[in-house]
Amino acid sequence: MSRFRRDAREPSIFNHPNDADPRRIKNGVIVHVCNDRGELRLRAIVSERTRFGVTVVPSIWRRRVSLEGGNVNQLTSQALTDIGDGGAFYVVRVDIAALE
Repeated sequence: MSRFRRDAREPSIFNHPNDADPRRIKNGVIVHVCNDRGELRLRAIVSERTRFGVTVVPSIWRRRVSLEGGNVNQLTSQALTDIGDGGAFYVVRVDIAALE
C-alpha cells in the first residue's frame, strides 16, 4: 500500500488504463464512485500499477480532508467474516464515472 500512499496527495482512486479508457476517465479528473452502500468523489489516478479489473482506494484519508466529507469506508460492508469474525471490507464492488 505504501506505493499508493506515495502517489496519492489527496483522496484518490487508482485505475488501470484498460479500465479507465472505456469510462473516459483521464488521469487527474474527479470521479463519482458508488455502490448500494454509499457514494463519494475522488481524484482518479490512471496507472498500470493497478491490475486490470481492480481499482484501489487507499483508506488513508480522514473525512475532514475529503472532497465531500466522506471516505472509502462508506462503501464497505459492516459484515463480519465467517472465520474469526474479522472485517469483511477489503473487497468492494463499485461503479465509477467521470464527472469532468
